Amino acid sequence: MRYAWTSPHIVGLIAAASVLFALFVWRLTVAPEPFVPLSIMANRVVAYAIGCASLAYGTMIALSIYAPVYFETVLGLSASGAGLTLIPFMGGVVIGSTVCGRLMAKVTRYKRIGLVGLPFAALSLVPIALIPAQLSAMGVGALLLITGCGLGTVLPITTVSVQNAVLPWQLGTVTGVINFVRALASALMVALYGAFLFGAEKGVTLETIAARNGAALEGHFRWIFAAAALCLAVSWLFLLAMEERPLRTHAAREADPLAVPAE
Repeated sequence: MRYAWTSPHIVGLIAAASVLFALFVWRLTVAPEPFVPLSIMANRVVAYAIGCASLAYGTMIALSIYAPVYFETVLGLSASGAGLTLIPFMGGVVIGSTVCGRLMAKVTRYKRIGLVGLPFAALSLVPIALIPAQLSAMGVGALLLITGCGLGTVLPITTVSVQNAVLPWQLGTVTGVINFVRALASALMVALYGAFLFGAEKGVTLETIAARNGAALEGHFRWIFAAAALCLAVSWLFLLAMEERPLRTHAAREADPLAVPAE
């Protein structure tokens, strides 16, 4: 069954979700040991870092799901070819996060790594959004490699920043919170991008998508890659607004250079 956004079914689901979310927040305020302590969420570093990480991580998961569909339907690759073309994107995420993690141990202004990486990630998606059917598989793979490298830079920055912003005995809690919110945001963004692919017109299913040619689906993927670029741009704004506090290891090294060896 398919329903319009203004139908009673959809409006009712949104209203029910809003009420349940309000009850969840209320429960957090009165529980002696809440699942998500609101005092931690009130920390501005934690709040902005979670916003940045959620949009970046959610975009990564959504692209890893819908990019292979784009490769197969629009670019005409086989299933194995689509999987191979996705390797540069996921490999770029690993490269970006690894390099950023190593640099964070050496530089003081660690936030600049993500502030440079995220714009490259967002801009590399623009050509795919503008001309998704005119690009070659190799060209798209190169663009997704840049996207992955830039996107990967914010993953260690946000995780280390929230751990650095709370008291030592809150490390486990805040790490669980950021992972929980990232996973929730990923599910929501996969559903949102799926609405662009399946919800633009009635009767669109995986079977009908597989039977169509690339030109018929080009507009759908324009929206998906444009939304991904926009999400990364908003993620950059969250990172820009996040306070850059000195890392504990940097502070300890400055206080006693012999106590904390440089990596």
